[in-house]
Amino acid sequence: MAGAAAAVLLWNVSIRWQDLLAYAGLVQVWIPNPRVNFGVLATGWSLAAEAVFYLVFPFAIRWFRDLGRRAAWTGLALCVAGSFLVPVLAYNMPAGIISFVGAPDAISFQMWFAYTFPLGRLFDFLVGMFAVLLVISGGFPRVRMPWVLISFVPCYVVANYSPFLFGWRAPLLISCVLLIVAAAQGDIERRPTFLSSRTMVLLGNVSFALYLCHYLVLYTFNIKVMHGPFDSVAMVILYLALALVSSVVLAWLLYRYVEMPIVRRFSTAKKRQ
Repeated sequence: MAGAAAAVLLWNVSIRWQDLLAYAGLVQVWIPNPRVNFGVLATGWSLAAEAVFYLVFPFAIRWFRDLGRRAAWTGLALCVAGSFLVPVLAYNMPAGIISFVGAPDAISFQMWFAYTFPLGRLFDFLVGMFAVLLVISGGFPRVRMPWVLISFVPCYVVANYSPFLFGWRAPLLISCVLLIVAAAQGDIERRPTFLSSRTMVLLGNVSFALYLCHYLVLYTFNIKVMHGPFDSVAMVILYLALALVSSVVLAWLLYRYVEMPIVRRFSTAKKRQ
């Protein structure tokens, strides 16, 4: 709702009541139209996808607990393959009617199926579950954080030179999973890393709020405040610095005064009478 208010007040954008209703009900990602998926708050699509994951998790975890290491590795490999396969399938589906700026090879229906469709995104979610299961059981080999961070460089290059739908998702999946595994192994073994520092823990706590608000901040500074595009390096640096500081501050406020009160309200176990 805050995103809708910001879009109307700051950007002078009109929002259809149908799109707002779908957004409020976290069902906008089930509609094969990116204008609906990203129409209220562009980053809000992930909330709707994650709502599906949270519904699936209680049922999936019962099955996952009984899996052996071989089955977990098989599941992990199949889900990684599924994540790579979804964009391939999307390019062989009907195109749709909406083109994207900077993405001439991806049209609306394909974009929806490859990027926002929750069932297609379940592969990514299950990859994380299989990886965590292997870490807990000790079945995942030791992963070194420096090598994981280095692996993002070639993956990022591949993503930039891949077809649009493929590059947005698949190439970075493996590095992201390895990053989570390396961090989890460090926590389990109580090895100090830069990710366990107070600053990084704080940034981790506000990271989702940062994701949700960063687009609002970037667009507001670029279009409404500083009237980009910019023709000098100094202006680009100033824009990025202001956007970064503003996004982090806004994310902390959302975390401190919205997210945490909701967590305390709904996650605290009630005492039995």
